[in-house]
Amino acid sequence: MQHYIWKWIFWDGGRQIAYKDGSPRFTMRCVLVHSKTTLELENYDCFSELPKNAPLWLESLEKVHQSAFSPQLRYTADRSLPVHRLLFNTSAKELQTLRIFFGFCLDRKWATENVARRIKSPRNIKPNDVVPFTALEVGAILKACSGVGRAAYERARTKAMVLTLRYTALRIGDVAMLARDRISMEGDRWRIFLRTEKNGQPVFLPVPTDMKTALDAVPIPRGTIGESRYFFWSGNSSEKALKAVADRSLRTVFKASGIPNAHAHRFRHTLATELLGSGASFEEVADILGNSPEIVRKHYAKWSPARQARIDELMEQTHFGVLPNVKEKPTRIH
Repeated sequence: MQHYIWKWIFWDGGRQIAYKDGSPRFTMRCVLVHSKTTLELENYDCFSELPKNAPLWLESLEKVHQSAFSPQLRYTADRSLPVHRLLFNTSAKELQTLRIFFGFCLDRKWATENVARRIKSPRNIKPNDVVPFTALEVGAILKACSGVGRAAYERARTKAMVLTLRYTALRIGDVAMLARDRISMEGDRWRIFLRTEKNGQPVFLPVPTDMKTALDAVPIPRGTIGESRYFFWSGNSSEKALKAVADRSLRTVFKASGIPNAHAHRFRHTLATELLGSGASFEEVADILGNSPEIVRKHYAKWSPARQARIDELMEQTHFGVLPNVKEKPTRIH
């Protein structure tokens, strides 16, 4: 019977550490090696490659190698491993994933203790800064779409993705796999289906003309067999590969636009702050973003200049009966 050993590797600040000395900014890899030949069979980054469902992950390895496992906690030195720097918000979430995984191993007597519990979680974590795009920045990103890619196909696809992100605040993966039947006509207006709420109510958003025009201009995805069901996916590649392609295309556009710290998630920030600035409630914004009202209040409300302007206006009306000269609110790109 073959035996394999898990070697757990902890890094912090460019040096290998013992788990008990780790700070919130650490990285970890798990390596599966043969106990006698030391042949390496698997090498996973526990943060970017370790699935959330640890049991299925281990079962899949057992099926691949058709062997019995003797997992043990070991340390090994490998100076070629890259350092994985984490923000405090990210480290807290990933540390929780590690604790669940080690707990899974502990329950099956594959480990003698849950070593991840020895690592202290960061405290008093402040929410990440929310920085929406300005109208000029959105314009610069759209302009950059016309100069990227090797052919018109890539440029049309990238522009449609950017406009879909802009008007729907969907995540990259959802945009990349956008199905054609999610856009429908109701009366004289096009609408896009976002999701179904827990109460069974569907959530739709109106589709602006420029977004609909851009989507219609996207050619049939390359490699599509038969009728095309999606705007950007042929249906042949994996979802993970599709998201990676979309992510690379958007990074290229953001770099070409010259907008500092531009990333797709900022489109969610943009729509959220615009909605709040236009008088939307936390519940309404949460329905659109697919978050809870508490998350919206925590991450978006206090960062919206338009929201503060509304508060100032309300207080001026209440105490003085006059309307102050408030700053111009962010405007949409139509």
